[in-house]
Formats: sequence, C-alpha cells, structure tokens
Amino acid sequence: PLAYLNKKYGTIKNLYGVNLPVRLNDFLAVGKAIEHKENWDELEKLGELALEQDPDSMLGSYYLAKSLEERGKTKKAMRMYESAYDKKEAGFITADFMIRKAELIKKDFGY
Repeated sequence: PLAYLNKKYGTIKNLYGVNLPVRLNDFLAVGKAIEHKENWDELEKLGELALEQDPDSMLGSYYLAKSLEERGKTKKAMRMYESAYDKKEAGFITADFMIRKAELIKKDFGY
C-alpha cells in the first residue's frame, strides 16, 4: 500500500511537474489497508511520511503510536498518543480519540 502512494504521487510529479502533498483520504485508505495486513513496519513508515508532510497534524503521531502499540512498545505508544493532543485533528483522529487510546494503555498496563 505504501508503494502505491509513492507511485501515485511520483507519477503525478513526473507527468505534470507538480509536487502534491499526499491527500488525507489517501493516507486514511492506505493506513486502513496496512492495519488490515498487520504490517506494523509499513505503518511506521506511513507515520513518518505523514509527519514529514504535516508535522502539526495528529495523523503521523497516530500511525507511529499504533505501530508501537501493536509491536508491544506500549509505554512509547502511550507517550506518542499523548504528544498529539495539541495537534490538528485529521479525519477520525481527534484529541478525544488520542486521549482515549493513551488512557486505555495506562489502564491496561498500569502506567
């Protein structure tokens, strides 16, 4: 899925000479596909790309935190969720959503 994004936006750049940022809907669709495949390394790369394109958005922090959480690095994931509270919301990723994710980790693991 991440290769699809790179190819799509690379083609746009090559054909039209326009360097477009990845659209939110593309990030969300690719993120959902990656989560479905449970490819946590690729989700981390997607998070890094999202942060690179818009460091003020919650999107990159969410993908990085989710990849950490699923790989058992729950304390780091909790901190990553918490670090995004004051960033711009993106799609379904809201401040309340990120707070709930961090609180569930605290509750489940006693942090």
